[in-house]
Amino acid sequence: MSETWLPFAVRRPGPLNKRGYFGTGPTRSLALVEGEVKHSAEGYKQVMLDIIANPNIDKSWPMSIFKVGPPEQHYPLEAICWINDGPANNMRYIGMEHEGVAGEPLTPSQVQWTTEISRALRALCPQMAANPPARRVNLWEHREMAQTACPSGRIPWQGIIAALQEDDMPLSQDDLNKIKTLIRDEVAPLKAWLTEDIDEAKPGLQSRVIDIHEGVVNIRKHFKDIA
Repeated sequence: MSETWLPFAVRRPGPLNKRGYFGTGPTRSLALVEGEVKHSAEGYKQVMLDIIANPNIDKSWPMSIFKVGPPEQHYPLEAICWINDGPANNMRYIGMEHEGVAGEPLTPSQVQWTTEISRALRALCPQMAANPPARRVNLWEHREMAQTACPSGRIPWQGIIAALQEDDMPLSQDDLNKIKTLIRDEVAPLKAWLTEDIDEAKPGLQSRVIDIHEGVVNIRKHFKDIA
């Protein structure tokens, strides 16, 4: 099975033994993914990385979203990680941890990257894209599937969903007109340049066409003589 690593995330692989269950194997197709689950790490970057790197701690997740800087990806999106409380939830959903603790809002960087990850998952997972972005449909919190307060109100869902909905909106006629104008303005100079080059090349092209035509005539004459 192919592995999906998001191009904007820093790749920091975790131990391979922290994936999958007996009978499932370590991975599943992204076609089986129904949604995502956002978590609060209830800790900070180094603690998160220590947990991921330790093969003896039965906890793993694909995406870490830190207070500052790009996210890190520890497993391909196809990996069945141990984050969403149980095999069924881990098969169906992709989880992500946000650095920080209860009472700390996500930083602007975290909001940006968690939105980008949600956007990428919608592009990669057909079941997620089949429905508009919606809470408890394809956008979940850890507390909604386990006895926990996580993520403790830290996720600014309203802004995230608004950004995802904007992605799904069809282009207006005004948008289409602007795109057409942009294309026309960009293509016109290129078209003129190509036309000039073709005009310069015409004598040579005409000469080559004459040569090819004469060659075809000679070949036909040769086969006619043989016959």
